[in-house]
Amino acid sequence: MQGRQTGSLLLAAIALIVVIAGLVVSLNFLAVSDNASGGAQAASGRALAAAKAGIEQATRALRSSTQATFALACTVSVPAASAAVGSGAFTLSATRYNPSTTLGAAVANATATSVQLTSSAGFAPHGTAIIDSERINYTGISGNILTGVTRGLSGTLAKAHTTAGPVTQDLCLVVSKGSSGNALRQFETALLNGQWSEYIDGASTPVLAAATTLATINATMPAGDNIIIAVVTLNKATAGAVTFAPGVPPAGLLRLLRNGVAIESNRYTVRVGGAAGSATVRPEKTYFFVFKDSSAPANPAYSITAQGSAVGVNAEAKMLVINGPAGSTSFSYFASGPGVAFTNVTTSLLSAPLATTGVRAENFVLAIAAVHVENAVGAAARNLPVTTGLVLRRNPAPGTTLGSNQYVIGFGAGLAANTATDYSVLLSALDTTPGVNPTYDVAALGSAATAGFNGTVDLLLIRGVGSVFFDSASVTPVAIPPGTVLGSQVTTTGATNGAFPWLVTGAANLVIAGINYSKTAGAAVSTTAIGEEEIIYNGVRQTSNTFASTLCTSATAPCNHFESALLWRQAIAPATPTFSVQTSASAATTAAETKLVVINLDPIGDVLEVFP
Repeated sequence: MQGRQTGSLLLAAIALIVVIAGLVVSLNFLAVSDNASGGAQAASGRALAAAKAGIEQATRALRSSTQATFALACTVSVPAASAAVGSGAFTLSATRYNPSTTLGAAVANATATSVQLTSSAGFAPHGTAIIDSERINYTGISGNILTGVTRGLSGTLAKAHTTAGPVTQDLCLVVSKGSSGNALRQFETALLNGQWSEYIDGASTPVLAAATTLATINATMPAGDNIIIAVVTLNKATAGAVTFAPGVPPAGLLRLLRNGVAIESNRYTVRVGGAAGSATVRPEKTYFFVFKDSSAPANPAYSITAQGSAVGVNAEAKMLVINGPAGSTSFSYFASGPGVAFTNVTTSLLSAPLATTGVRAENFVLAIAAVHVENAVGAAARNLPVTTGLVLRRNPAPGTTLGSNQYVIGFGAGLAANTATDYSVLLSALDTTPGVNPTYDVAALGSAATAGFNGTVDLLLIRGVGSVFFDSASVTPVAIPPGTVLGSQVTTTGATNGAFPWLVTGAANLVIAGINYSKTAGAAVSTTAIGEEEIIYNGVRQTSNTFASTLCTSATAPCNHFESALLWRQAIAPATPTFSVQTSASAATTAAETKLVVINLDPIGDVLEVFP
């Protein structure tokens, strides 16, 4: 009996040992499986990071190329790239797509999500295309039909299109394969060829009594329509005045040249007074160029030159150039007024309302105007009243006011060395409800009923590019400490019309900041020191004023205000940049404000993960 019990216990013990051993094996198997699964997930994450790094590198390579070398970068430089990223790696391949065709059928309305082409040959399997002036994105092709279409990108208008309308595409489709161990992740992105831009931030240059070059951009761009925006700052530290003679453009002596030939200049005399700033003397002057060079040749060189009546002036120029297709009224429209006399009656500074043929109905229109006004007679002091002196309007008479002067702009009596008899003013606005075939102008209103004021305007309208606009409030009139922020703009994300489109690495941002100062009262001259007027990005100064600016001592003095501006280009942009403008003033009762424009030239059509 006892032997049987002992045998039973032995069998039970053996069974228990077998069960425990099985559990140990199972637990070990589960642990190994978990480790393997965790290792696979980690490897997949490393492969993902590597693939994204490849997209970033390809984007930088293509956007650091030029319009002329885009095809070479796409077919040679990018496919040759591969690199280790931590414990992963990426390899790149790329294909250029540059077809042109027509619509094989009408696009019936603004909501259609498929587009039939006459031929889809040569089009990328996904990416961005342009129908007439509308930019679209599509996710696939079925026969000759673009499918999964997103309409009206980058502020272009989604609308109906007739059969045989033009359809074009110019992009580089990049494939980035990321790997780590056995893990593989693959992304594709369509990077667009254009729009392209150039920028120069000039240095202080002594102006001679002969044509003196202040800045030159040797642009690498295709033939087309080029927009030029430039800020010229003039400074005279010694007594006396220097003048820059006017002329019917391009005969004036402040000039914009293309390939050594003048194409634009000052219409009115520009006077720069000397000696230290006082109640009647300001030694600085600013002049703005806003111009469209239509049908320009490929790779043009743009220069700003100045020729004074005498030596003694130093000058500096900042310049932006934006390239668009030739004949592209769908992208931009430009008009220049010949000069108009005005008094205390609101008067358009264009000889006729600006016809905007080709602008059509849009989600938004960006308007930038350089306004030049002189007190030509100089017999009496007069001014342009606050908010009504210069008015940027849509559909004028009286129409909708989009922007105006923040402060009173005063003009001195006599054409003497106080130099406050002529001013250049930069106005800008983003029209978010332009409607169909809008008309724009800039109107002027003087304080006196007698003749004497003359004004002209160069007005540029831009559509089909992402833009944001910020009109800051006036800083409270006190002594403005260095680094006082006038205004800032955080770009918005999402492909929403009327706002900034999605903003990703590789985009170029063009920053245009019109800055205005006013001295409302007080006995002390107010100055903004060199380098204190700044565009700030990511906490770092990107560009600043080359000369100090001076405000006179009295609210009634003709030089108690100053019109300034800064330009900057951010060539490779992150996803959501924030820009700010800051400044300072040395004396109390000084006010300042800014109108900040950011134009986004977005090269990214899409980014898709295609494996796994």
